[in-house]
Amino acid sequence: MYKSYFKTVYVVGNGLDLSCGFKTSYFDFMESLTIQQKNKNNLMRHLSKTYSNQGWIDLEIELKNYSNRLKKGLNPNWKEYQESFEDLKMSLYQYLSKINFSSQQNIKNFELMEGFVKEYELLYILNFNYSNTIEEYLELFSRKLKNQIKINHIHGTLKGNDIIIGVQDDVDLPKGANFLYKSRHVNPQQIANIAHVLKEADTIVFFGYSLGETDHSYFDFLFETQSANEATSKNFIFYHYGDDARNELDYNLRMLTKKNLNHFYANNNVEFKDCKN
Repeated sequence: MYKSYFKTVYVVGNGLDLSCGFKTSYFDFMESLTIQQKNKNNLMRHLSKTYSNQGWIDLEIELKNYSNRLKKGLNPNWKEYQESFEDLKMSLYQYLSKINFSSQQNIKNFELMEGFVKEYELLYILNFNYSNTIEEYLELFSRKLKNQIKINHIHGTLKGNDIIIGVQDDVDLPKGANFLYKSRHVNPQQIANIAHVLKEADTIVFFGYSLGETDHSYFDFLFETQSANEATSKNFIFYHYGDDARNELDYNLRMLTKKNLNHFYANNNVEFKDCKN
């Protein structure tokens, strides 16, 4: 079994890149697509139409919706769908690769991260971003501490040209759309290691990460365990930006704790910090 020496875990989401002014949301990606790209295949046309009608898009939910719609048709072409999905992934990779992630930093983020690195001797960073923004920050003040910090890019990186998009295992898909499951592309041992690291940690910090439904499977066990009567207390710190982000966190925490949010608060030391203030 993987042995974790990390008592502090730092979970980083797309909010970090967005706070630096980088256009890394699916909204930005859809806005960037040319007419030719939007009409490249049936999947892209579906995503483009959904985005135009709603003004926003949750890519993972739409992949599920499109898969189920395709299943209802006559003679669904799953091979063509998989090729379209690979085209989509390549388009996203090409779009993000054009962003200069070292071009600017957010001084408030810098101060927060510097404080954590100085306070905690061993730090495990679970990074859901494809970018190297977190490495750029660490290079500024912690070169001597590299051996004490482990960064896990769970969904791959732009640098490694191995970005992962898709859906979690708890999403029901037609058999022909199995290629969409992230678990087919993530190292199973890596996922098991995450569960162990979270279990052993004393302090878990979430920054720029809303605990969205599409990633719940990574944290289900943690929050169910910490909501149980026999839970060993942990420290949780949730950084968010404004009231809307706080409301989204509350909603997702309620789901993750199976509506035992009061037990979660009672069992643990929980802080919410608004970066907007």
